[in-house]
Amino acid sequence: MLTEQSSHRQWAIEKIQDIIEDFEVRPILFIGSGFSQRYLDDAPNWDQLLRHMIQQCPDEYINRPFEYYNQQYSNPRIGTEIADGYAEWAWDVRETDEFPDYLYDIQNREVFLKYKVSRFFDDISPDDIEDVDKNQDELEILKEIGPHAVVTTNYDSLVETIFPDEYNLVIGEDIYDLDYTSIGEIFKIHGCLSKPQEIVLTQRDYTEFIEKKRYLTAKLLTYFAEHPVIIIGYDATDENITRILEDVDLVTSEEIDESDLIENIFHLDWSPGISDGDQVENYKIILGDDNQR
Repeated sequence: MLTEQSSHRQWAIEKIQDIIEDFEVRPILFIGSGFSQRYLDDAPNWDQLLRHMIQQCPDEYINRPFEYYNQQYSNPRIGTEIADGYAEWAWDVRETDEFPDYLYDIQNREVFLKYKVSRFFDDISPDDIEDVDKNQDELEILKEIGPHAVVTTNYDSLVETIFPDEYNLVIGEDIYDLDYTSIGEIFKIHGCLSKPQEIVLTQRDYTEFIEKKRYLTAKLLTYFAEHPVIIIGYDATDENITRILEDVDLVTSEEIDESDLIENIFHLDWSPGISDGDQVENYKIILGDDNQR
């Protein structure tokens, strides 16, 4: 971890301060699963979540390990395959309290898996910021930042626990109907544990999300253009980041020089063993079609 005296840390702090002063607005936080993993002991990445859900389903419905599905399918398709097993399980235990009654009236077999996913994230999500066992001081500092808005693909409720009162929670398709003139929104663009039906988890979910994503991106473009944007908890190659940057056409040239770099977007990255000598101020993100950032 970089020390307080780290030259790169000081460079980053000064750079962000300069951008905030230049824009005269508060930053936007774009938060991914790595953020939850830093503060919540059992928070999974995508593969870990799928592995866990496979293990939680009885063997008579899902009898192959995660590696079996991972060899054959992409992640969204793995979610679809798992959802079929959960649906069979749910209908075989219809007369028990394993799944709530209302799920059986929904015209979507995938909702049983999503319900169990929502219960898992409900179990690991803190009720209060005081319940977070790790790096709580960092969360208190983050709260003091008072971002203009938070955009996240996480299902858990950590973000809304950090900003509990003054921020309006906007989940799933509600985003498309929102007036984007207010300050203090938490946009959960892949759904939330509080609304299992709207969790983006399977191939169908991702197909529908991609179809609507350009509309969402257009709405978020104002944020990206007019605010400092701090990306936290995503790998630089994460499609949740690269697709949005690609959609808003922030990159215009394959050849990158200082004039092509987007000054107001910062990617907060942490890896074990980084030392003060490992300074990287700018790097490229591959967006597809030979576009780079």
